[in-house]
Amino acid sequence: MLRKFMYGLSAFLVVGLAAPFVLKDSRGKTLLNRHDVTLPPVPMPQLPNLPEMPDVKGALFEGKKSAPKDIPMYRWMDADGVWHFSDTPSGSGASEVKLDPANVIPEPEYAQPEQEKKAMPGLSQVVEAYANAPELADQARDARDQMNARNQNLVRTLDSY
Repeated sequence: MLRKFMYGLSAFLVVGLAAPFVLKDSRGKTLLNRHDVTLPPVPMPQLPNLPEMPDVKGALFEGKKSAPKDIPMYRWMDADGVWHFSDTPSGSGASEVKLDPANVIPEPEYAQPEQEKKAMPGLSQVVEAYANAPELADQARDARDQMNARNQNLVRTLDSY
């Protein structure tokens, strides 16, 4: 019984809402058209005036031996139509490519392990490797606290607008 009532009510609403768009008046025009039905204008929220971000383009590679902009990069197309990129030109069709240092991530510099440490480490070497673990944990906690403080400042800034 309730299902029949719901179907009847749904059909009544559909017909009732569609009728003004279908029924015609004495002039032969529909009572409503889609241009008569508009939504009220919604004001766009104003974005807060956030401080300018610092330019990090040059700061990314400070202290590095050579920034990527100092390394020449070349590109060329082989006989199969495949593009190749390298720091050494290959063939006569190679052209130099300019790199934007802000879009290049430098490779981390790893200390080369000594020859005797390449073998299976003994217990003393494992203990030595984990000796600075508390210091690393403290640094991680400090970084976490700094990020939490920064997030709280951003939330306060956004809430104030």
